[in-house]
Amino acid sequence: MQGFVQTLTGAVIAGALAPLIWHSVTLLAAASLTFSALGLMFVRLARRHAPPTPAS
Repeated sequence: MQGFVQTLTGAVIAGALAPLIWHSVTLLAAASLTFSALGLMFVRLARRHAPPTPAS
């Protein structure tokens, strides 16, 4: 289910955003950088708030 929701969200965002920025390589690069930075931010946020894993 998580994979479906993630794929659907990515497709909706790409479908809505791509037509607005595809005329400029600079805008495409800026959008890519923005989404990469957001992804990194969310991964770091999730790791900060995740419960500690037990040591093996």
